[in-house]
Amino acid sequence: MAISGIEIMHPDFSNKVSGKSKSYPAKNAKEDSFKAVFEEIKKKGLVKYVEDKRTEELREKILGAMGLSEEALKEMPPEQRMKVEQRISEEMMKRLAAEKEMNKGGDKSGGGLRQPFSCPSFFLT
Repeated sequence: MAISGIEIMHPDFSNKVSGKSKSYPAKNAKEDSFKAVFEEIKKKGLVKYVEDKRTEELREKILGAMGLSEEALKEMPPEQRMKVEQRISEEMMKRLAAEKEMNKGGDKSGGGLRQPFSCPSFFLT
C-alpha cells in the first residue's frame, strides 16, 4: 500500500489503514482466563476462591515432594491410591494447622506473621 508515494511496511499498520483488524490470540486467551477466574470468584466468593487455590497449591507441593503427579496418582491401583490420598490429607491438615498456629495471635503474642498495618511516621508528616 502506498500513501503519497510512501510505502507502508508494517502489516499491522496497513491492516488498520485498510480497515482490516487483526486478532491477537494471546490477548484473547488472557482475557478468557481472567473472565473465567472472575466468574469463579463471583460464584464462590473471594475468601472461598483463595482458600481453594491455597489448598490446590499445597496439594501440588505435597505430591511433588512425594515424587508424584495427579496423572501418576490416577494410574495407581485403588488401594495404593487410597493410602497415598490419606497421607496427602494428613500432611495437608498438619501444614494448615501449623500455618494457622503461626498466624495466630497477631500483635498480642508478637509472634504472628500477620501484624496490623501501621503507617510509618514519615508518611504522616
